[in-house]
Amino acid sequence: MPEPMEGPRARSGLRGVLRLLRDLIAVLGAILAAFALDAWWSEHSEAARTADLLAAIAGEFEGAVVELDSIVAENDRFMASRVAYLGRAGADSPPVPDDSLAFYLDTYSDFQIYNPSFGALSTLIAGGGLERVAEPDLRYSLGGWSGELDDLVFEENQVAVATQSLSRTATELGLQSEITLQYLYGHALDVEVLRRFANSARYREEQAGLVLALSLYQSDLHRVRDRAAAMALRLHRQAGGSEVGRLESNKSG
Repeated sequence: MPEPMEGPRARSGLRGVLRLLRDLIAVLGAILAAFALDAWWSEHSEAARTADLLAAIAGEFEGAVVELDSIVAENDRFMASRVAYLGRAGADSPPVPDDSLAFYLDTYSDFQIYNPSFGALSTLIAGGGLERVAEPDLRYSLGGWSGELDDLVFEENQVAVATQSLSRTATELGLQSEITLQYLYGHALDVEVLRRFANSARYREEQAGLVLALSLYQSDLHRVRDRAAAMALRLHRQAGGSEVGRLESNKSG
């Protein structure tokens, strides 16, 4: 009597099922490995991009320090001549010598306004890169930097108001056209024109208002400059930079 075939057939079917499961597991493993590799690569790429942005942001803060140092120095020179003028041109003071008027009322020099530019920082924030900054305090400081700059707006507006008032006074005194000619053609103002400036009590008051507004603005510029230097140092330390002492030495100088 022939042997039943169910046993061999069953074993053959089981082996087929096992092979199919093995192949499915291999395919699934390959897919999962591909997804894991893609996720790792994306994570690595984002981390590298964040590191590049942080290096660029450190450069922006360093550039801000250099620019602010230049602006503060220029504004100090501008205010020094105006303060000297106000000290010499009071109603009870003796007349300012003609050869000193050009220094006290030097219209070639001018004050500067800071126009910040932080494109890399804006890119980091817009792309959600702040979440990748490991140090919480640094992350918070980077996110709040725009608020540091917003504090300058009020003082800038006060300087603008004082400047407009001074300009109107100069126009009413008939002096604005002479100043315009000086800027256009580079010639020195006539001493009689300068004397008309010096003898105007109203013009002195407007100059005093501008100096006051600028001094308050300068205080804010110093604050922002020191904060920018500190931010650059922290970013270098975050990246393990080797030149972290450079800005500290500049600041102390």
